Amino acid sequence: MVPSRLPPATVLIPGFNEERVLAGTVRSVLASDHPDLEVIIIDDGSTDGTLRVAEELAREHSNVRVVALGRNRGKAAALNAGMRAASHDIVVTVDADTVLAQTPCGCSSPRSSTPATTRSRAM
Repeated sequence: MVPSRLPPATVLIPGFNEERVLAGTVRSVLASDHPDLEVIIIDDGSTDGTLRVAEELAREHSNVRVVALGRNRGKAAALNAGMRAASHDIVVTVDADTVLAQTPCGCSSPRSSTPATTRSRAM
C-alpha cells in the first residue's frame, strides 16, 4: 500500500558513457507516481554524448539537475558528488541503464534491486 503522503526524495543517476540508455532511465523515473522527486544525473567524465543528453533532460524537466565531473572518477565519487547536491533526506540510487517498471500498486520499482539510502542531516 502506498502512503497518501510520501516524503520528498532525490534519485541519483550516475553514468559514464551512457548516452544510449540515459534518457529511457530518466523518463522511467519521472513516470513514477511519487509526488515530489528530484532527479540528479551525475556525468562521470563521459567521452560520448551522455552530458549532452543529461543537459537536454534538465532543460525539459524542472526537477532534473546535472552534476558534471570533469573527468572519470568512478562510481563512488559520482555518487558522493550526487549526495552533496541532493536536496532531500531520502536518496535512492539508480544505475543509468536501469528502467523502472510500474508495479501493480502503481508504485515504481527497479527491475533489479537497488537499495534506498537515508541521508543524515550532517552530510
